[in-house]
Amino acid sequence: MRKYLRLLATLALAGVTVCVAKVSLEEHRDRAMTEAMDATQSDLLRIGAQITGIKGGDLTTPNDFIAAYAQIEPLEREYDLKLDEFNKLYSGMRERDAHRSILDLQRWRGTHHPKAWEQMSEIIGLVRQINDITKREISVVHAMASLSEPERAPF
Repeated sequence: MRKYLRLLATLALAGVTVCVAKVSLEEHRDRAMTEAMDATQSDLLRIGAQITGIKGGDLTTPNDFIAAYAQIEPLEREYDLKLDEFNKLYSGMRERDAHRSILDLQRWRGTHHPKAWEQMSEIIGLVRQINDITKREISVVHAMASLSEPERAPF
């Protein structure tokens, strides 16, 4: 009888150990993904503020626009890459959230907000549209830069 009790206790301890390890691993992954998403979001905000600051400057002449958009172009490329990275992280987190196990602490904490996930999809879509407009503005400024000084005046 003692032998069976010892075996049962060992199996129970092994089961608890596996559950604790699984919960710890999932917590670590969640924390890592959240930190990566926060860092990428911070980068997006920083780069977006730089672009907005340049666009909000005193741009009155075509040469002002050409100089400003020469500064914006590399920022826009960096912003586009960060936006893609943010979207991948967001998709990964959304997928992870959809397939959480019964042992996952996030399920019990009540941190799951499906409406927030849906709104984030809409926000990313809107930010992409704004970024596409900036790309078109850069193309127009490139066209403007290729014109002679008198031909730039209508711009």
